[in-house]
Amino acid sequence: MSKDAASPGRYVDPKRYLWLTSLSGPFVLPLAIGLYMWSGQHELCLWLPLLYIYFGIPFADGVLGEDTNNPPEELVPELSRDGFYRALLYADVVLLYLSFAFAVWFVGSHPLHWWTFIAVASAAGLSSVDALTVGHELGHKTDPLPRFAAQAALALVAYGHFRIEHNQGHHAEVATPEDSASALASGDGAPHAPRPLPLVTGQ
Repeated sequence: MSKDAASPGRYVDPKRYLWLTSLSGPFVLPLAIGLYMWSGQHELCLWLPLLYIYFGIPFADGVLGEDTNNPPEELVPELSRDGFYRALLYADVVLLYLSFAFAVWFVGSHPLHWWTFIAVASAAGLSSVDALTVGHELGHKTDPLPRFAAQAALALVAYGHFRIEHNQGHHAEVATPEDSASALASGDGAPHAPRPLPLVTGQ
């Protein structure tokens, strides 16, 4: 990166609008369901999300390769305050819930073979794990709205307590025996005796 590109106030995110593609995940399962209905209820259509997750995404990752473009460190706080990026996170939370609700409605109102039910349920679960990434990011904010959105996102995957445990537990006790998210090992490789997490009250 050139010196001018890295100087404060002159950095332009070359992927700014490509980040909109991050919202594509919640649409995969509804699109497969739509294709199922349009095709005359061919149940193989409902396996497409799993093919996309297990084969499509790894293939695209291999083709695109590693992205080494990062903004200058001094501009990260400014970018974190950019409403465009924050709006993407909020939109993803809403879309994840809508996608999950649509999948629940679909399996509850259409006769499916057991193996197709498993495909839809697996796709709904796997597509919802994006809530962990979004909830982790929003959970590091200090304003009430992103903190609420973080817990809402994490509740979708039954992990609403992550925001509290991660910030007040992991970040405070990282790489120590008290941290349940760090490997427990002493200098000689022997495991430490697990210690219970302290009771965290409040927010």
